[in-house]
Amino acid sequence: MNVDKTTTKHRSESARIREDRPDDSRPSSKRKHEYDESIDDPRRRHPFDTNALDHCETPRAAYEHLRDFLDVLGRSMMVASTYGMSLWDPYYCDGGSKRILRDIGFDNVIHENADFYDVIKKEESIPPHDVLVTNPPYSEDHIYRLLEFVVGTEIANQRPVCLLLPNWVSRRPDYETRFAIPVARGKCELFYLSPLTPYTYIMPPFVHREDRPEHVGSSGETTPYLSSWYIVVPSSLCRGNSFLEMMDAVARKRKPKAWVVARTVRGLKWKMKKVRQHVNANGA
Repeated sequence: MNVDKTTTKHRSESARIREDRPDDSRPSSKRKHEYDESIDDPRRRHPFDTNALDHCETPRAAYEHLRDFLDVLGRSMMVASTYGMSLWDPYYCDGGSKRILRDIGFDNVIHENADFYDVIKKEESIPPHDVLVTNPPYSEDHIYRLLEFVVGTEIANQRPVCLLLPNWVSRRPDYETRFAIPVARGKCELFYLSPLTPYTYIMPPFVHREDRPEHVGSSGETTPYLSSWYIVVPSSLCRGNSFLEMMDAVARKRKPKAWVVARTVRGLKWKMKKVRQHVNANGA
């Protein structure tokens, strides 16, 4: 197995935000960059094959929203400090996730420029960590390979998982059998956290203009799909209320309103509608 794509990736050939992924939404030109140390090219930054359309960094807002959950999780895990938890992001793009997570207080972040699929060939190669936090490449079969790893390894070891994925993933015909049902069988809770304002991802400067879709401007900003955090927590970590209930309580108290949580992606839509109605009526 070999990795490509990097820790936040989403690219569409349409400028508009899509909730559903059409059959022809994958790039027709993959533009894979073979790693070659003999060539001085800023695009060749990874010791594994990559797809230029997958190079995109997770925005700071996504991690700030997730921090609210990690605070609750830390209290349930009874760690000395939430910010001392070990977070592992195995998909590397330009190192942005580690920089942002450290900037918002998480000092113990594992995020290396390495081939994720090589790392997980042997379980002893997987770095010790408390929580898996990642946004995988969206092209080819990377999402499903990640879900398979989560079910087979992370859930088996009863570790919390936070995956930033397009909303369309939960609506795929095989999502329930591939992921949701195995999560429940593994005695874990699954819920979703979604922003009220869609996340805007950033294509790094090292991705050359000829490799960027037409709708991505000089800033590198793009929002091809609506996306949410898919959060999995071992039920053994619950202290009374479910994590969904605890996060719902946090969301109600949060000002200004920034995100909602629900047991299903469809439920997220209903929650967002209610919050927006409340904000419009009350101004907060």
